[in-house]
Amino acid sequence: MTSISNPGFSEQAFTALASALDEVPAAQRELFLTKLVILLTARSGEAGDLADCIARARAHLPQRPGSLSVTA
Repeated sequence: MTSISNPGFSEQAFTALASALDEVPAAQRELFLTKLVILLTARSGEAGDLADCIARARAHLPQRPGSLSVTA
C-alpha cells in the first residue's frame, strides 16, 4: 500500500473532507474538488507547491480503477 504522509493533515481534517464529499452530489464532486484545490492554492500563494502536489497525486493514483491504495 502506498502512503502519503503529512503530519499537518489530521484525522479531523480527513473526516471533514470526507463528510463534505458525501454531501456533494456525485455529479458535482469533480467540480467541487477542482474549486477546493483552486481555493487552497490561492490561500497558500505557492504555485510551486501546486505543481509538486499534482505530481505527487498522480504518482499515488491506484493502479486499478476503483481500488484505494492511498492513505493520508
